[in-house]
Amino acid sequence: MQRQKSEGTNILADRKFGFLLAILIVFASVLVLGCVTARPRQADINLTLQPFNVSCPDINGSQCICLTCKNKTSIIPILGGSSLAQGTCSFQSCNQTTLEELESRTSEFPWIFMIGQGPNFGDFDSANRLCNNSLSMSVNWLVGNPGVPQLTGKLKQSATNCLQNRVMPVFIYYTAKQNIDKVAMENIARELKDIGPVIISTEFNVSVDEPASFQQARDQALAIKSRCPNCFVAMTPPTMDNKTIAAIVSDPQLNQSVDMIGQGIFLNDYAGSADITTAYWDNVAFAEQTSIKYGKPTIWLFVAAAPGPNAAGTSWSEQEVADIYYTASTKSFILPSVGIIGMASYGFNTSILPGKGAYRVAADGGAQLHPVSNGWFEGCLQYSRPYMQSIIVYPKQGSNPFQCTFGQNINLISLTSVQFGAATSPYSNAQMPQSNFAFACKQA
Repeated sequence: MQRQKSEGTNILADRKFGFLLAILIVFASVLVLGCVTARPRQADINLTLQPFNVSCPDINGSQCICLTCKNKTSIIPILGGSSLAQGTCSFQSCNQTTLEELESRTSEFPWIFMIGQGPNFGDFDSANRLCNNSLSMSVNWLVGNPGVPQLTGKLKQSATNCLQNRVMPVFIYYTAKQNIDKVAMENIARELKDIGPVIISTEFNVSVDEPASFQQARDQALAIKSRCPNCFVAMTPPTMDNKTIAAIVSDPQLNQSVDMIGQGIFLNDYAGSADITTAYWDNVAFAEQTSIKYGKPTIWLFVAAAPGPNAAGTSWSEQEVADIYYTASTKSFILPSVGIIGMASYGFNTSILPGKGAYRVAADGGAQLHPVSNGWFEGCLQYSRPYMQSIIVYPKQGSNPFQCTFGQNINLISLTSVQFGAATSPYSNAQMPQSNFAFACKQA
């Protein structure tokens, strides 16, 4: 069961209304001030580009952090239209002016908020067809069964295939805390060091309250950064575990090695609220705190819900679950400005964690689960439309989060603001259309 809200999270009693108000404020600023910057990375395979729309002066200096990438093997050397293979990505100080300057560069570009799919390359490829071939993060679990995980040649080639198509691979080390091995992690990092930007998570779900496991996960984080300096290192404590994140950042060597905090979110396991919408936004608020208080962005390795009982003692319907998936995708423009750089669905038709098969969005064989899969993929299709993506910009540690919203996409804000309060039920039993394969990450 997920741990309840930690002391010091300072989450409002009903955070969802705060976020609704924030969106309305942002939408009003679009209409009145014209000060929200639209900087989409075109996800459509034709790569039709839209110029920057920068209209507001930067009055706060470089108080924000952006994720920017450099390519070495270019497809179209301009914003987002470049292969990531053998490239690099990094977090750096930024403001509206510095982002505007990227427009004139040929090999460096801001990266978008990522929507993805786990738990393997095959599931990613299947899900990608339901999102117009526009998913940008492939989450892959390296499972020790029963020994230590290994990175095979096929997995490495699959990761390379992803990078060539502007998809960032994510690898999660998982042994149910039975084999948290430093040497195994060194071998994995060594294999990935030259292929391009990759996110690697240490052993999943380790808490500082498990001293031996935490020390082993710490050793893994240091090993990743040592063997693969250009890899992004994530440590993934239990959901909303403030104590463990504080322990990570209070260790100078570990803090320097860890680039982001991973979270695996099963909303049904959250006991803090019986309302599914509040449960979701409470997790958003926790990520905002992680960014502001600790200076670490968050990656949602998965966010998932399932029809049925929850830890708060009630039960959620299929429609409620479909609606929260739709919300997660279509309101995603909020997430990067609070420090969330990407999110993925837990599983398409594969489940890794014991007893969590109900959180998949497709059944065995890939049959869509209605209406749950429709909520996720209909929202994903909205985000995949031309000029709908937001770039990753979030506040520096201790900064005001509202000064780093210039990466939010005006088009998606306008779209979702108009749809506020509208029922999202038309997708209840419709069959989601599948695009033809534009590319495949999985190596045959």
